[in-house]
Amino acid sequence: IETFFHKIVMLRNRLRTLEQQVNAAELSDDVKVKLQAYITGCYGSLTSFNVLFADEEDQFKGSGGE
Repeated sequence: IETFFHKIVMLRNRLRTLEQQVNAAELSDDVKVKLQAYITGCYGSLTSFNVLFADEEDQFKGSGGE
């Protein structure tokens, strides 16, 4: 279970890093918006794992989150 939990946390961290890289990249606005939508969709798909995170700030947030 620890390995599974670690992989979920690593996935969340990689999504955050990807989001930062997309924001910093020299891409057109429409491409950035499309990529952000995919990232947000991934976060939304992972919200079912929120029961694993005791702290709300560590939980996944979908399109309704920040």
